[in-house]
Amino acid sequence: MTGKDRLDKVLAVAINPGAYEKEAVAALHKARKLVKREPKAYILRLKSQFICDFATPTTVRVKCDGRETACDAFKEQLDSLVKYIRSRRCEA
Repeated sequence: MTGKDRLDKVLAVAINPGAYEKEAVAALHKARKLVKREPKAYILRLKSQFICDFATPTTVRVKCDGRETACDAFKEQLDSLVKYIRSRRCEA
């Protein structure tokens, strides 16, 4: 069994709606240990979505926890969004 197969099985237990809470939490901890042990073995793509309501000014605190490349990509997206929001504010 490959590391990816093992991770898939552990995550399947973690997200199974029928799993007990303690089982799900234990599976998430196991998945985290697997990825930390050999991070290059798992290609974890960061997916994010920003939903903005421009009618309401909002303060957002962001913490990115993951691989440096994924966090850098997230930061670029967030910086782009902030720049866009500021440009719309100047138009108003």
